[in-house]
Amino acid sequence: MKKIKQEQAEALFRAIGEIDDFLLQEAVSYRPSKRFSLSALIPIAATLLLTTVLLVSTGVMSLWSPSGKNPMSEQNGNAGSTPQTLDSVLLFSRDDALYTTVETADSVPFFSGEAYLVWQYADSEALCISRELSESEVETLTKKMGTGTPVEADSQSPSCRMWLVLGDGRVISPYLYPSSGNVGAATLFDYEAELIPSSEFSSCISDILD
Repeated sequence: MKKIKQEQAEALFRAIGEIDDFLLQEAVSYRPSKRFSLSALIPIAATLLLTTVLLVSTGVMSLWSPSGKNPMSEQNGNAGSTPQTLDSVLLFSRDDALYTTVETADSVPFFSGEAYLVWQYADSEALCISRELSESEVETLTKKMGTGTPVEADSQSPSCRMWLVLGDGRVISPYLYPSSGNVGAATLFDYEAELIPSSEFSSCISDILD
């Protein structure tokens, strides 16, 4: 029995001696790998989610930023850039503007010492009179008189007529070029429009009627 165990031990040592040294070294340095843990993915998933949210937010904000192109804002911008005419201002303000109406020109205060705007819609005989104008408003309006676009021979006539009553008997119209021949004396004179008032002048009228 002892002899058999000795022979088995010798056979084992011979087998060990035949093992490659590289395999022995790898076996000695072997370390069991760490067990996979699902909790290790949580920080990675959170980082990816945060990055996605930031990218989407940046993309949405760029649509509304000045450098972004938002179709709706472009449409609004194009609509707002259309110059307003004096006709459109008067027609738009017809129902809610601050003014009084009189039936005849005899009721217009030509010599009150205060200036007024007077206008008439093409479909009405009534005359509309604005509130009293301040000195700065009169100065602004008179400076902008004569600015605008010349009326072409085949262009449509304005839907409204307008006069500026200066309070000292003088009457002028924004549809005429300033000249001594285009000044009325205590009368709402008839006229043929020579120019379409500028959008700046129309904006001043809009501010007065608001």
